[in-house]
Amino acid sequence: MGLGVMLGGLKRNLIHFVLPILFILILGAKFLYLGIDPSDPGIIFFKDINKGKIILNSSFIISLVFILVALIFTCISQSLGRLLNLSQKPLAAYVADLIGAILGVIVFRLGIFYAAEPAIWFLQFCLFFLIFYYTQIKSKVRIFQILIAALLILVVVRNIEGFENIWSPYYKITVITDNKTKTTDVYANGIGHQSFSRLINAKAYNSIYSQLSRLNHPLNNLLIIGAGTGQDVSAALAFGAKHIDAVEIDPQILKIGKERHPEKPYQDHRVSTYIDDGRHFLEVTDKKYDFIILALTDSLVANSRFGQARLEGYLFTVESFKKIREKLNDGGYMVAYNDYRQDWLIKRLIDMMTVSFGKFYQERVIGNYSRILLAKNEPGMNTLVIQKLLPTDDWPFLYIKEKNIPRVYLDSLGIILLITLLSLWLILKKVKIISDRVYGRLFLFFFLGAAFALLETKSIGQLALIFGSTWYVNAVAFIGILLVTLFAALLNLKFNLINTRILFIGLFLSIAAQYFIHPISFMMINEDFSKFILALIYFFLPVGFANCLFAKFFKESKTASLEFGSNLLGLVFGSMVEYTVMIIGFINLTLIIGLFYLIAFIAMLLLSREKISSISSSGSNILHR
Repeated sequence: MGLGVMLGGLKRNLIHFVLPILFILILGAKFLYLGIDPSDPGIIFFKDINKGKIILNSSFIISLVFILVALIFTCISQSLGRLLNLSQKPLAAYVADLIGAILGVIVFRLGIFYAAEPAIWFLQFCLFFLIFYYTQIKSKVRIFQILIAALLILVVVRNIEGFENIWSPYYKITVITDNKTKTTDVYANGIGHQSFSRLINAKAYNSIYSQLSRLNHPLNNLLIIGAGTGQDVSAALAFGAKHIDAVEIDPQILKIGKERHPEKPYQDHRVSTYIDDGRHFLEVTDKKYDFIILALTDSLVANSRFGQARLEGYLFTVESFKKIREKLNDGGYMVAYNDYRQDWLIKRLIDMMTVSFGKFYQERVIGNYSRILLAKNEPGMNTLVIQKLLPTDDWPFLYIKEKNIPRVYLDSLGIILLITLLSLWLILKKVKIISDRVYGRLFLFFFLGAAFALLETKSIGQLALIFGSTWYVNAVAFIGILLVTLFAALLNLKFNLINTRILFIGLFLSIAAQYFIHPISFMMINEDFSKFILALIYFFLPVGFANCLFAKFFKESKTASLEFGSNLLGLVFGSMVEYTVMIIGFINLTLIIGLFYLIAFIAMLLLSREKISSISSSGSNILHR
């Protein structure tokens, strides 16, 4: 988008290439069946079975997809750059763009709510695109060509695999039933995720819950986090559970279990179901349990593009394990089981339980790397001081062995950075920039964008800690940021706000507050409304100051498309720097945000000094004449 906006002054209209490139991208994704091989012992990926796939290096695949997607958005966004150049009031144009963005996010989230399939998404896109395209082209004959391309896209994205696909807020869910064994397998994004059948055929689940029933502790009240399609619930009921709270984050997976599980565990009067993030449920429930079970809670996907934490990231932290202990009755058990893939991951989980419960209770082997790990809430046992690298709420990366950026990410980021810099160099060669002051303003907008990308990362990542990693929390966060941005732009459009130095002071103070006040402290507030309001102020106040600054600078823009493009490229740079959170954690990310805004502040001071110097020089020349 940044490159496309900067090309707003280019004579050739790139919008003609959008649907052909999109068609190539979809065609490749649909028929090539490419697999990636993220072979890095320092990070665990839950990946699909490689059978029948062309296995390529992860960095190559990511870079190839990046290029195609970047080309699509470059071609679309050139029109945005053209419109900004035509506008007499760039800030007013920006307001219109924000309103469109908010409406787009709302439509997108409605589609998620109603489990829309890809054909619906592309149909919406094609309709909006064709309306816009019709206003941009000179020859209306080309509409015929574009209609054919749109039709082909819709045909390709239709389900032709022969399997039943269901689209949830998080996954493409594929459901396959074996008629011989009467076992149903559920795949998430092409990866084997879970299965369900009659209990007589579920030997693994029988073994797990049989062992739990022999621990000489009552099964009066159980909490199962990651209840999925209900196989755990079914087994727990069979072994005598009197009441179960079943928590599942994905509404479609829960729906599949309710409708299709042969033993109908979710219809049992002893079961209560909750669609929620497991950590959030632990924070808000006032119940106590005999067993709290983390049942195959590997989400396979990231919470969002921000921070690279997976959906279950905040569930597997020392603070979360301590919260689990708080919610257990005396003598109650925390249970975690999975195929953990690596010895270091098993050891890490044992260390986390040891620190949180005072000691580790038991490890039971059920396969090569499959384990049942148990911790017991024994009264009088004190939590221990963390001596090793363990996931915390500030560093919620269970599946990364060390505090580093894994090679698979570094390779891809390096290639993406190289492509971006090369593209930017080519564009700046084509664009005629007549003064150093314009370069100075591009520098200013670049670092405003870089800082804002990190501010988004931190805000959305930590909002998930307080309110849960669910799709609707992300929706509220995205729409909230856009609304604050819109409000700041409207304020600057209608009024001449206080000077930029005061805005920078407010920004730095609100960022400092985020550094010294940990977001989990809001969970200690008992009154929900107060907690909600204070959390919103905490997260959105710096966002408000940042957007007031952007709007104030953009209002006086003379090269709107270049400055807006530079700001978007700054967002890209900030998104790359965002990966440092894997090393420094979320709290220290605040320091980088402050540093980037400090660079922007210094750039503003230098520009102001240059402007004053220019005015003084002009005045002196007039007097001389």
